[in-house]
Amino acid sequence: MNRKAIAELLGMTEDKVKLDRFLYTEKYPDEIKAWRFIGNGDPLLRQYADKFYYPASEMMVLIDLTTELLVKRRFPSLEGLPGLVANDTRFRKPVVPETELLIQVKLLRNYKGRIGIFSGVIADGRGDIVAENISKGTIIRV
Repeated sequence: MNRKAIAELLGMTEDKVKLDRFLYTEKYPDEIKAWRFIGNGDPLLRQYADKFYYPASEMMVLIDLTTELLVKRRFPSLEGLPGLVANDTRFRKPVVPETELLIQVKLLRNYKGRIGIFSGVIADGRGDIVAENISKGTIIRV
């Protein structure tokens, strides 16, 4: 699914969606994959020592958005968004421009559809892990 479908599913405008596309199949209901291409002109890039990189805080946003998509697809009858608390986050290597990121989120444990433990991993185009995250969440009404 593309940006427009993501925006409709999450209830936000298309320009605020930071994911390019995602894949969710009924065969694996507790898993979702999303992609984001980091181009040279990406406004979120930061500069340090004459090199550009994608900030770690924005990688967490990508994992959070992908987790929201998983909850919306896995539990369509629930109203609200997952309020997440990151328990353990590791950043393995910097993300440079011209990299496509694969964001994969899995629901590890579910408590009656209201509380869950999620695992998020971001890998670059070569398959190297750039970030990992374990978070707990509950459905909250905004």
